[in-house]
Amino acid sequence: MIVIRCWQLYSLAVLTAIFAMDCSAFNVDVDSATVHYGPNNSMFGYRAEFIKQNTGSARLLVSAPHLLPATRMASGNYFSCDPLGVMSCQGRNTLPPDVDTHLAAIEEFGEKKEMFGQTMTLVNSSTALMCAPLWAHRIGWKNHHIFPIGRCQLVPPGSDTLSPLTKNVNEYLGNVFMDGHMVLGFLKGFSLFGFSAASDGEGHVVVGTPGFSSGRGSFGILTLNSGEFDMMEKDTFDKELDVNLGFTITVGDFCDGRKICFAASNRMSNGKVYVVAREHPKVFRVMQMLQGSQNYSSFGFSLCAMDINGDGLSDLLVGAPTYSDHTTDPTSYDVGRVFVYQQVQGKLLANITLAGGRKSFSRFGSAIGNIGDINRDSIDDVAVGAPQEDEGRGAVYIYLGSSKGPETTFSQRISGRDIGKGLFSFGSHISQPTSDISAYKYPDFAVGSPQSDAVVVLRTRLIINAVANILVPASGVESSNNLCPANLSMVSLKASGCISLGVCISFSVGLTRPRLENLLFDVSFGIDTLLPNEGSRRVRLYRGQGYPTVTSVNETVTVNAKNAYCKSYVAILKEDQILRNPFIPVKVEASFNLNFTSIKDIISPILNASLPTSATAEVKFLNKCGADQTCRADLLLQGRVLHVPSEMGLDLNVVNSTSEVVLDLTLTNRQETAYGIKLTVNVQGQIRFITATDDDGGSQFLCEVRDSKENSTLDQAGFQLSCISWFPLPQGGALSVKLQFDAASVPLEAASRVVTFAIISRPYDSAQNPEAEMNDNIINLESRKALVADLQVIGSSDPRSLHIYDSTHLPLQAAHKLLITNRGPSFMPATHVNISLPYMDMEGRELLTSYSVTIKLADGTVTQCAVLSVDAIVMTTTEAIPSSSSASVNVSTLLPPATETPESESITFGIVEPSRRRRQANVERTFDSSQKSSKNRDSSRSLQMDCRGYKCKTFQCSLPTLQRYVQAEVDVSFVINNAVLPFSSKVDSILYTTLTSVGEPSTPFFYRWPEPRAVTVATPIYKVTSFTEISIWFIVGGVIGGLLALVIIAVILKKVGFFQRQDKARLERLKRQNGFYQTPRRPPSTRRA
Repeated sequence: MIVIRCWQLYSLAVLTAIFAMDCSAFNVDVDSATVHYGPNNSMFGYRAEFIKQNTGSARLLVSAPHLLPATRMASGNYFSCDPLGVMSCQGRNTLPPDVDTHLAAIEEFGEKKEMFGQTMTLVNSSTALMCAPLWAHRIGWKNHHIFPIGRCQLVPPGSDTLSPLTKNVNEYLGNVFMDGHMVLGFLKGFSLFGFSAASDGEGHVVVGTPGFSSGRGSFGILTLNSGEFDMMEKDTFDKELDVNLGFTITVGDFCDGRKICFAASNRMSNGKVYVVAREHPKVFRVMQMLQGSQNYSSFGFSLCAMDINGDGLSDLLVGAPTYSDHTTDPTSYDVGRVFVYQQVQGKLLANITLAGGRKSFSRFGSAIGNIGDINRDSIDDVAVGAPQEDEGRGAVYIYLGSSKGPETTFSQRISGRDIGKGLFSFGSHISQPTSDISAYKYPDFAVGSPQSDAVVVLRTRLIINAVANILVPASGVESSNNLCPANLSMVSLKASGCISLGVCISFSVGLTRPRLENLLFDVSFGIDTLLPNEGSRRVRLYRGQGYPTVTSVNETVTVNAKNAYCKSYVAILKEDQILRNPFIPVKVEASFNLNFTSIKDIISPILNASLPTSATAEVKFLNKCGADQTCRADLLLQGRVLHVPSEMGLDLNVVNSTSEVVLDLTLTNRQETAYGIKLTVNVQGQIRFITATDDDGGSQFLCEVRDSKENSTLDQAGFQLSCISWFPLPQGGALSVKLQFDAASVPLEAASRVVTFAIISRPYDSAQNPEAEMNDNIINLESRKALVADLQVIGSSDPRSLHIYDSTHLPLQAAHKLLITNRGPSFMPATHVNISLPYMDMEGRELLTSYSVTIKLADGTVTQCAVLSVDAIVMTTTEAIPSSSSASVNVSTLLPPATETPESESITFGIVEPSRRRRQANVERTFDSSQKSSKNRDSSRSLQMDCRGYKCKTFQCSLPTLQRYVQAEVDVSFVINNAVLPFSSKVDSILYTTLTSVGEPSTPFFYRWPEPRAVTVATPIYKVTSFTEISIWFIVGGVIGGLLALVIIAVILKKVGFFQRQDKARLERLKRQNGFYQTPRRPPSTRRA
C-alpha cells in the first residue's frame, strides 16, 4: 500500500492565527517564497495541494471555503494557480448541474453555506478530492426538511458530486441511544460527510462523518471507481454523544498491507486516536487506542502518518495544539505539542515529543505535514505549524527525520513575518510536497495563511555535500631535517627543517546529472592553532622568496564536481620554539564556505548542515627523552604571600593601604626537562585576579580564570585560576612567577576575612611528561584582610592648674580637652568613647556644681554625650592600678597610674577668655616658686581625686567612622564645689582626674590594639595661704639680702671706672682749646719706595 497523504483537519469554529519568529538556517529558502493572494474574507489558503498536469508541469489547487460566488447560493470554491507565478490564480466552478436544487443556505449550523473546500486530499498525482461537509439535502414538502449530510467532488472539474448518503434517505433519521433510551434522532442526516478525508493512493478514500448518530461520529471507506461508501454503522467506539469520531483522518501502513489501515480521532476532552483496520466490508477492528494525558489539550486535532525513521513502516504523529506546559510556567497556555509514535513490532510506541518554541498561545501542532526528504538523507522530514505564534503572525518548524525518529531540536524555523508583513495564521495548513517545480527535483511545499487569504509556496535549496581533507606526515617529525626545497634559505628564515602539508576539497550534489559542475569555495588553512600566541608557533607556512612566513592563508578556489581540489604547502620548522613545546602536537585546521559570486540561480545552494565545514589533523614531534619518548620531571613548588605595600611590618591585607596580594611562587626541577608547566590555584574567597608577572615585569605564564561551577570543592565565592607556561624547565632550573590579585576587591562584607589559595603544579602533559613526586607540588597559602587603625588619644587641662585663696570663694572652673586622631592606615569603624569623672565623695557630697560632656566631629557637628552609668566602687588607696587591655564601663579597671598627661604645644582646644588668661598668668608668676617647691614635697600631701576613691559618672559619646588623619574632639567642662575639697594640714594639693577610653570596633576585620586606647587628664588644685601669715624672718632676710646686693654692685662699678667719666670730659675740652686737632697730618703713601 502506497501512502501519499498526511492530513490535518480542523473544527469549523477553529480558524487559527499564528506567530512569527526569526528563521533558523537550513535549506528551506525564505527569500524566494511565492505568496498567492485570493479574494478578501474567503479563507483562501485554508487547503492547498499540488497536482501534475499532462504536460508534466505542476498546478497549485487552493481552496476558499468562505467564498460566496455571485451566481450561486452555496459557499466555497477553489482556485488553480501557477506555483511560481504571481497573480496567476483562477477560480473554478465546483457546482455540477444536476445537484443545483439540493443546495441550501444553512445559517443555523454556525457557518454560511456548504463550506466547499474545507477538506482537500490527493487521490493521485493529478486529481484531488474536495469536500463540502455542510452541504445540505432538502427533502419533503417545499424542501422543508434540511439534512446537512455533506458532499465531495473530484477536481479538476467535470466529475459528478460524490454524496453516497443520499441513496438512503430513510436512514437520515433513526433510533439513537440517548440518556439510557433509544429515541428517534439524527442517524445519518447530520453526518457531515467529508469533514475529513485521506487517500491510500490506490483508489480508496477514508472519509470522516463526525456528526453520525447524534454526534457520536463514524467513518467509512469510499471506493472512487464504484462510488460505494462502506461506513461503520452498527458499532461505535465511543458511547458518549458529541465526541465526533472521524474529526481527523490519516491513512498509513499500520498493518500487513493487505488491508486498509488508518487512524481516526475524536473530540473528547483529553482526545482519543483509534488505529483501525478494515477486516471485511462493514467490519472494522480497533488495533490500538491512543489517548492524551492532559485534558483539553486537543489531542488528535491533527494527524500525520509517515515513515519518520526510514524503516519502511508508517509512524504516527499526533498534534495537541492546546497543550499547556505548566511545569515551567503556571500561566503558560496553548503552547502545543506533537507526540511521535514509532511503529515497533506492529505497535505504535510514543517515545519522542516535539515542542517547537514553547511559547504561550502559539498552538504548535495545529498542522503537521510530511514535506519529503528535503535534506537528501533518504528519510522524510516533517513540518509543524504554530499558527498563533507572535500575536497571530504564525510560524512553521522543520524537523529532520533520522533512523531514531525526528530530531527533537528543529533544524529551521520559518516565520510569517519574515515572508510578508501582512501574513497572519501562517502555518494553519501544510501541503504534501512536490518535486515538479524544482530544477533539482527537490521537494517543495505550500503553507496556508487563510486569515490573510493567502498561501505561500516554499522552495528548498540544493544541498552541497562538501568535505575537506588535510594531508600531514604519517609519522612523527624530527625538530630538524634537510627536507627543505633548494631555493629556500634556511638561515634567513631561521628554519631548522621543513615538512609538507596539504588540503583537499571535494563536493557532490546527490544528483545523477548535476547541473552544477564547478563551484567556488572560500578556504581558510591554519597551522599550530593550539598555541594562541602567533609568535610562539613552531611551524610556519612558506609563501616564496621575499614573502614573510605565515601561520594561516585564505584563498578562493574552484572545485569540480568530479575531481577534488588539492593544494600543497611547504611548512618550515622552528626548533627553538619546538623545544619549548615538544609534546603538544601541531594542530592543522582547514575550513570552507560556499562562494556565491559564480552562482546565477534564483535559489542559491547551501552546504549540508549535517556535515562539518572544517577538518583538523595533527603533526607530532619526536622528543629526546629516550626510547619510550617519556620525560619524567620532578617539580618542587615553593611560595609565600606578599602584601604590597607592606604596612607597619604586618603580613596582612590592610584596608586603605595594601594594593596587591601577591603569590610569590618558585618552581624548581630536579629531574628530566619539564616541557610545559601547569599551575592550578583554587581560590576560596572573594578576590579578583589581575595578572601574572615575573621579576622582569614580563610573564612566562598565561592564566585563565574559571568559574567555581567547574570545581565542586569551591563555594560560590571561589574560583579556579589555571596558568600555563610553555617554556621548558631543564633539570636544575628554576622558574618564578608572581600572581597578582587586587587587594581592595576583598569585600568587608565577606563571610570570612581569610582568602585561601590551594596551589598545585604539574607538567602539562601528564602522559609523556609525568611528575615523579606530587607531594612536594602542593602548597596552601592564605591572606587575611584587616582594618588597622592606629588611634591616638591626647588629653589636656585648661587651665593647667587651679588655686584656692583664703580671701575669695570664686568657683573653680576647668575643662579637659581630648583630641582623638586616626593615624591610619585604615579607616576607623564606628565605635564609642567613654569618659568617667568623679562627681560625689563617699559621704554623698557633690564634688561638681555643673558639668557637661560633648563631642565635636570633623564636619563641625557638636553632640551632647549621654550618661551611661554611675560607678559606686569605693577604693581608699591611692596606689596606681595597672591599665586593662579592654574598654569596659567599670572605669576602675581602666584607670592608669595617677600621672598628669603631658601637654602638646601643637594642639589647641579653643579660645581662653582674656580675664581668665591674665588671672592665670598672675597666679603662675606669683606662685611659681611655690609650685616648683611643691614637686619636692612629700607625695603624701597630694590627694588623687579619681574613680578609685570617689563615685564617678560615665558618659558615652558616639564616634562615627574616622578616615585616616581625621580627628574628633571631646570637651569635658566642669565647675568644682570649693566647699567639699578636703584640704588639711596633710593635704595641700588635689589632682582632679578624668578617664577617657575608646572602645574597639566590633567588626571581625578590625586588627586588635595591643593596648587599650585610654588616657587620664588631671587638673592640680592648690590652696594658697595669705601673706599676713608669712614669717617675719622671711621679710628681714629679704631686706638684708637687698642691701648686700647694692654694696656689691657699687664695688663693681668703681672697678670698671664708672666714677671717672667727669675727668675724661675735662681733658677733651682742653685739647680742643689748644688746637690739638688742627695739626695737619699727611696720609701714608701708597707707592713702594
